[in-house]
Amino acid sequence: MARCLIREIRANGMVFRARFAGRESAAREPVVLLHGFPETSIMWSSLMGSLADEGYHCFAPDQRGYSPGARPGSVEDYAYPKLVSDITGLTDALGYTRFHLIGHDWGSAVGWALIHQHPDRVRSWTAMSVPHLDAFASATADDSESPRPR
Repeated sequence: MARCLIREIRANGMVFRARFAGRESAAREPVVLLHGFPETSIMWSSLMGSLADEGYHCFAPDQRGYSPGARPGSVEDYAYPKLVSDITGLTDALGYTRFHLIGHDWGSAVGWALIHQHPDRVRSWTAMSVPHLDAFASATADDSESPRPR
């Protein structure tokens, strides 16, 4: 199985630690993997190795707040538009104009926001553990079995 390599990538004035697997070439489609909370990109290591063995070039950043060089101090710095901007900035830095996107947990929430803002960038989308945010909000609001605050 292919091994992951760790590199640092600059985007939005910060430095992000990231894992890569698979040889980069024009013939290999990039796959971007977004980790959940409270994990880091290490959660994707096995999947990245398998995807690389199948011919994909994989990229999994430690997102804002998880990379040592990308930890702004303000709560406002973690809003969806900024998190999406990090991913588009990182993929731009790598030359990925279009890519497959996989997100888990918090990474799925960021991924849903990314495909909403930049649908032209995403070849395919896989959300793990988090449904579409509108469906999730609706299901939560309309759940008759859910306890209601008094």
